[in-house]
Amino acid sequence: MLRDLIRSLNKGSKGVDIFTHPISENVEYAKVWTKKKVENAVFPAPWNIYLIKNPENLYVGAVGDFDLSLEYYVLSDHRKMGYLTNALKDTILIHILQRRNWTTLKLTIKGRFYNEAERVAYTAGFNKVGTYTYELPPDHYKGFELPEVNLVPLSSAKKRVIKSKLELLAFKVFQVKTEIEMSQSEPQLIQELAEISNRLKNIKWGQYEHQKKLQAY
Repeated sequence: MLRDLIRSLNKGSKGVDIFTHPISENVEYAKVWTKKKVENAVFPAPWNIYLIKNPENLYVGAVGDFDLSLEYYVLSDHRKMGYLTNALKDTILIHILQRRNWTTLKLTIKGRFYNEAERVAYTAGFNKVGTYTYELPPDHYKGFELPEVNLVPLSSAKKRVIKSKLELLAFKVFQVKTEIEMSQSEPQLIQELAEISNRLKNIKWGQYEHQKKLQAY
């Protein structure tokens, strides 16, 4: 999965189900929704993926934080260059530990490149606790801080796209409201859906920032 994701991003096919932002010069933090159905999940949570770039701005590796374990992958032409090890030590593990409130991280290593992956794990601070299992003590990176990164604000074009998505959601909610309305039942639910639809349709950029400023005075 990580290999396919890296290759698709390098081809420029970044889909609407992938959202990223930089957390260092060569690492992006991404939320990725898989197209594979998750059993009993009405709103499946996105995967947490860290994307690693080389100096030429090419995606060369990725680390998946899959809650129960970490997985990583580096394109074959870019192995043994330190991209993964440096990204793990300088950025990714610190970010994961902060997100998880400094709990112990677990890593599973299997497959053809077992020896190489194990060397990376040891260098990053993991200890072997089972045949294929490794753990990183929660205090290993305590005191380390992430590098400062200037985030790029949403462009006007991107805001228009998001506004269109919100309007489509408003229409879908309005349709559901109308369907229930025609059954002549659930008046309270009908009213709530109407309010949700109107709120989605009338959201304006900057209104929440303005409200926060007013509350500060």
